[in-house]
Amino acid sequence: MPKQHAPATLRNREPIAAVLARELPASGTVLEVAAGTGEHAVFFAETFPALRWQPTDPSPEGLASIAAYRADYPGSNIAAPLVLYGPYIEAGVETAPSNLDFDASLKARNPLWGLREAEALDALAGQHGMARTARYAMPANNIMLVYRSA
Repeated sequence: MPKQHAPATLRNREPIAAVLARELPASGTVLEVAAGTGEHAVFFAETFPALRWQPTDPSPEGLASIAAYRADYPGSNIAAPLVLYGPYIEAGVETAPSNLDFDASLKARNPLWGLREAEALDALAGQHGMARTARYAMPANNIMLVYRSA
């Protein structure tokens, strides 16, 4: 089977790594959701050798629960953030046409799918004792949202 390759990985891995360098703890385990081809995980594992990269696929609700539980677990790194990357819909911010097209294509495949609203993620995080601490504009109309225990 040929190795899978996603061209976007090469375009966005450096900007993502720059944010991760500011937001991630020096060591520990990183749960990477929707790892796709795995190219980001390989690059980030090389870039951050003291971190262990673990692919996983929980829902956003599961992610918030995991992050909140982990932050409160005795002996854990309470500074461990929940970092989300991708296209999101934000109130008061014009959504790029390419993101609207992507949203429509997702919903055409399954009406329950589609881009998440950043404010809905904020509310979900709040239900688990977390608050957004940062928002980073990223290439290709994506953003990174960072949540930490409140």
